[in-house]
Amino acid sequence: MKKALLAALSWVKGLFTRNIGMKVGALVFAFLLWSFVLAEQNPPKEKIFGNVYVSYATSEALRAKGLTSAQPFSEILGTVAVTVEANANELSFITEEMITAEVDLSAITEPGEYLLPVKASSLTPAGTIVRVNPSEVAVTIEAVVAREVPLEIRVEGEKNGALFYGEPVSDKTMIEVVGARSNVEQVAKAVCVIDVTDLTEATTEMYPVALYTSDDKIADNNLFTSVDSVIVELPVYPQKTVRVDVSTVLESIVGVAPGYEITNVTVLPEEVGIAGRQEQLDATDTVSLAPITLDNASADQIVQAAIVLPEGVYAAQPKEVQVTLTIAPQQVNNTYSAVDIAVKNLAEGLSYSLQPEAVDVTVSGTSAQMEEFSASLLHPVVDLEGLSIGVHTLELKFENEPDLGVTIKPSVTEIRVTIR
Repeated sequence: MKKALLAALSWVKGLFTRNIGMKVGALVFAFLLWSFVLAEQNPPKEKIFGNVYVSYATSEALRAKGLTSAQPFSEILGTVAVTVEANANELSFITEEMITAEVDLSAITEPGEYLLPVKASSLTPAGTIVRVNPSEVAVTIEAVVAREVPLEIRVEGEKNGALFYGEPVSDKTMIEVVGARSNVEQVAKAVCVIDVTDLTEATTEMYPVALYTSDDKIADNNLFTSVDSVIVELPVYPQKTVRVDVSTVLESIVGVAPGYEITNVTVLPEEVGIAGRQEQLDATDTVSLAPITLDNASADQIVQAAIVLPEGVYAAQPKEVQVTLTIAPQQVNNTYSAVDIAVKNLAEGLSYSLQPEAVDVTVSGTSAQMEEFSASLLHPVVDLEGLSIGVHTLELKFENEPDLGVTIKPSVTEIRVTIR
């Protein structure tokens, strides 16, 4: 038994010590054969990732230098196609998110046109970047400038006919625009739009602003740095229609020429719309006009006068009315008392009596006319032509009245005449 065990050990030892060269060669051959088999089963392959996002390194640093692109970098070149090589079994696990592409802007120090390389890398060591398409990107760099443009507020939407919508008031009248020079130079104005549909009361809100070019086209806000919003107050109140009080106009007019006076006042329109708190509207039926100043006026005038808003009323439509003033020489009135009444054309042989026998007469005219007039020119008379005995009521007339150039107004216009 012992001899058999020793014989077996001797045989095993011979396996490793006899023909050692052949054994080493066989081992090497086996290794090469195994490598070949592995290569055939898991060969290196390429894969194109066609939508790899491109980042622009140090773009903020570029802006800190007072530089930027006239076009957003993402619009110049947003994605590239990247070819990656890896063993077949590893390539299937590589995704587009593991591939990055970058453009380095750090070397740019002044405005100009630049052709920059696009560099790609893999976040996994299993993949090797073979190529990037496109491999370069052309960018135009401009100076960052700022300027102010006027703000325009537009009120749009369906208005409620029972409400008054006032003029919007903003906390700003100008908007600062910051961006690439060529973009900023194209901006003509900033526009804020307020939609009043379903708006039933006054509002104060913050609204976004859109930039417009000189041909009234909207500019891309992404081309500019933080375009401002604005706070806008829009008055919205109930409204009603009231009359313009003409009676107070005469009291507020100054500047009529000496010797002249206003004899009539008309306004157009005669009614205006007012808006304000409901309780004040309920208490208001008329509005007055602001004082009117003339310049030594001696003829008819047509002027514009502003509506005076009562307390609690915030707006009037229209804000002004047309006032027509009739201006004439100032009238002077003189009254002459107990002017005797004469008769004419009494039939022969008859007598008469008058009731009354005298009359008070008021004479009106301009200062110049009254200076030339005297009581002796007054000749009140009743005409008895064709009348017979009896009691008659006759119209009182004045001799030569049309030629006197004044207005005559007696205290009575009819005289009772008794003929005997």
